[in-house]
Amino acid sequence: MQKFHGNTEDASAPIIGAGYWKKGTQIKGIVTGVFKTTVGPAYNLTLDREISVPGDVLSPEQKGTVTGTEFSVGALKGFEMALRAAGVSVLIVGDQITIKCTGSEDTGKGSPRVNFDVEVIRP
Repeated sequence: MQKFHGNTEDASAPIIGAGYWKKGTQIKGIVTGVFKTTVGPAYNLTLDREISVPGDVLSPEQKGTVTGTEFSVGALKGFEMALRAAGVSVLIVGDQITIKCTGSEDTGKGSPRVNFDVEVIRP
């Protein structure tokens, strides 16, 4: 017989919003979960090093600065476009990913699109 146990806190990580990403910002990690949002897929990552993210650019918004290795990414059009350009329609658990912001671009739709360069290693 197998027995499993889990809790919400262990499966959740705040989503890094567009406000965090500046040209040259880079993170690396392993995909530990996949989930749907109202604007597309998002991915839980365990990063290879701690980062500090202002709480006001996270979803859900948090007070102060959040430092850690457990964050989520996704639900950003530029990120989805970079994945497609890499030939990856969706990330899967275990994928190793490097995400680098290459800048932002005015789309004429009210808010700029953050552009990315991604590298995915699928073991």
